[in-house]
Amino acid sequence: MHVSDSRELVDEARAALAEHLARINSLMLATVGADGMPHASYAPFVRDADGALCIFVSDLSEHTGNLRRCPNASLLLIEDEQDAREPFARRRLSLRARASIIPRDDERWEGLADAFQQRFGRIVEVFRGLGDFRLVRLEPTGGSFVMGFGRAFELAGTRLDKLAHIDEAAVQRRVGEKPAP
Repeated sequence: MHVSDSRELVDEARAALAEHLARINSLMLATVGADGMPHASYAPFVRDADGALCIFVSDLSEHTGNLRRCPNASLLLIEDEQDAREPFARRRLSLRARASIIPRDDERWEGLADAFQQRFGRIVEVFRGLGDFRLVRLEPTGGSFVMGFGRAFELAGTRLDKLAHIDEAAVQRRVGEKPAP
């Protein structure tokens, strides 16, 4: 692939990633339980001004306790099955993230709660009044975005704005193999 072709592919991926983030309302969340076992769940999300994903979750949920004990999480934002042309190549964003609780007296809390209410409706009014609901900020530390077969990108940067196409050479570097001649 020529450099200009690669640049065009990265530009296409950047636009597709922005559209994907705007379209998806919920993320799949993987946390680590007290017993060291993985726990999968989901939560609706909004993004904050820095691009982090924020969730509004109850202390009664297993994932909230898990994030308090171990702030490392894995996130998956995946295209709906009914919208996918090919089930094996669904558009998806996989992120590694670090969680932190946003206290109610933090200046960001009201604005984020307002963003949740605007996006998800009146139910958020109820959550805002419940003492067990927490705003959790999931700050991405890296990840990947897959647009389809042969169209996968590694993400880096504080806003995940650095994209690199994952080609055969990149895969071989990951697994420690030498590229084929």
